[in-house]
Amino acid sequence: MAVSITLAEVPIGPAVTFRSTINENFEAIANEFDTVYETIVDITLSATQPENQKVGDFWFKDLSSG
Repeated sequence: MAVSITLAEVPIGPAVTFRSTINENFEAIANEFDTVYETIVDITLSATQPENQKVGDFWFKDLSSG
């Protein structure tokens, strides 16, 4: 999965324009990060440890069944 983020050049000028551009760039990164994170991280709830877990996966043991 390729990730492409286009950031706007921060202009020299009024502070409101500078701040707005910085905030828009941050939002672009944050939104892309959420998408990538959902794709690469797997969270499992089960009584036994799942097989074939990869780095970044989480396993929460279900204690109610045992």
